[in-house]
Amino acid sequence: MQRSRILVVDDHRALGQALVARLGAEPDVAQAKAVATAGEALAAVETERFDVVLLDVDLGADDGLALCARLRQQAPGLRVVMLSCACDAQTVVAALRAGALGWVPKDLPIDQLLDAFRQVRAGAAWLPGSMLRGVLDEFLRDRSVQDRELELMDRLSVRERQVLRELAAGHDVASIAHRLYLSQNTVRTHIQNILAKLEVHSRVAAVALVHGSLGPPAGSPTEAGR
Repeated sequence: MQRSRILVVDDHRALGQALVARLGAEPDVAQAKAVATAGEALAAVETERFDVVLLDVDLGADDGLALCARLRQQAPGLRVVMLSCACDAQTVVAALRAGALGWVPKDLPIDQLLDAFRQVRAGAAWLPGSMLRGVLDEFLRDRSVQDRELELMDRLSVRERQVLRELAAGHDVASIAHRLYLSQNTVRTHIQNILAKLEVHSRVAAVALVHGSLGPPAGSPTEAGR
């Protein structure tokens, strides 16, 4: 029997300790530990080995989804199950994109929570059956948005994309001109062309329209304009 080491992250310490006590009674659990903050969770994963993290989405001052991504970055083999009172598809999809393998409502019976933990520990994903349709629809909607962003970006030249990335980073015309070794008039012309190609009327709208496809601004202009 493979015995697992579990970290519970819940800002309600009493609830976390109660869950640890219940999990610790299972024969396939070698250790269960509870922490209450993102800092405590990151420190625990840095100093100890865990197989599964049961992570509350709402950690008060901390962001459970952001913590999920940081934990997965710090320990790529770690499997994360999100715990939440809410079950909206958009947040579930965000958790899956952050690296979670499971989503468990907090009011789920303990035997189903244990089943979710064991399936995720084995490398499978776990979602309540009632959520599958909504999550799938959200994934498809999100994919449609991404496809539209890529289609719009394909309209822009390499130089126009550089200028748009700089706008997204908050740089003004003078700063963009300096960073890309262009005249300010040339930058203004590129911006006008960007607005026309994206069929919008403001710089903010242009950035918002394709924000997911921009990527970071270049540190220096290495691509030639076309």
